[in-house]
Amino acid sequence: MTTMLKPLRALIAAYRAANAGLPREVWLLAGALLVNLAGTVALSVSLSPSLLQLSHDCFAPKGDAQGGKGEHDKGPIPTRSPEF
Repeated sequence: MTTMLKPLRALIAAYRAANAGLPREVWLLAGALLVNLAGTVALSVSLSPSLLQLSHDCFAPKGDAQGGKGEHDKGPIPTRSPEF
């Protein structure tokens, strides 16, 4: 088990050595950006089904597949004659 962790520990040690001189504010900013990015990805993944349905509803033809009348083919608007 420890032989499998040696490359990972070496990678972590190299990462720490390369970034050891960065100030605390940089690490806090990097953490905040990571949380922001993760939230953006989660939001886009959770909204994608409803956005797909919305786009289908907006751009789908109004009539049925057999060529029946849709909302746009209802004809003239019925009017009532004024009663005197």
